[in-house]
Amino acid sequence: MLKELVKVKIGERFVIDIEKAYGKKEKVFIEMNDARLHSPVILVDPIYKERNVLAALSEETFKRFQKVARKFLKKPSKNYFIEKKIDEEKLERNAKKKKAELLKINLKTNKQRGDIAGTKLKKFSRVIEREIDKYFKVLESEFDYDDKQSAISYLIVKSRKEVVRIGPPLLLKKHVRAFKKEHMNTYEKNKSIHAKIKINFGAKEFVDSWSKQRANKNMLKEMGITKLKI
Repeated sequence: MLKELVKVKIGERFVIDIEKAYGKKEKVFIEMNDARLHSPVILVDPIYKERNVLAALSEETFKRFQKVARKFLKKPSKNYFIEKKIDEEKLERNAKKKKAELLKINLKTNKQRGDIAGTKLKKFSRVIEREIDKYFKVLESEFDYDDKQSAISYLIVKSRKEVVRIGPPLLLKKHVRAFKKEHMNTYEKNKSIHAKIKINFGAKEFVDSWSKQRANKNMLKEMGITKLKI
């Protein structure tokens, strides 16, 4: 199994259909709900064929799995099956060495403990990581789930110093004026207004501000996240 999974290239979709519920594997992409087909490995549930058991598997996690699997295949050891705790001190040293910021984000959910809670917490951790990535480079990330209803997301991030935000097309003059009012340093490119934004705030400050916005508060509620503490 490992030998086959390490061959899967990022961007591909590898189908495992043990009971051959779909006959030809190509039919999976036609008949299964599209929302369940975004994982790099699609494992058709042997009991309920409409379900992809690995729907929550991200490409980032799969890449890490492949890296470790290759090492294991090269030199097998029982040590690979011993759970290793996240070394916070090591993360702090790495952040200091890279002149970066270490974020420790504590999360809680009201979802049922186990796969449901773990999946919700992991999914939200990816959401917040994408938001942070707009202004900071994510150099390292770790996710620690306690098998109950809590998790900690560790991120080592470094400021992008400056980012470009693309505004409305120049034809929409009213919206362009509003965009210029909101942003100081603007310029025109490809028939749209653009703005250069200086990153003069830290990642902790950004997450704190982001989590207090009404739309994001509603999203936390919808995703079952009851606590976000930095």
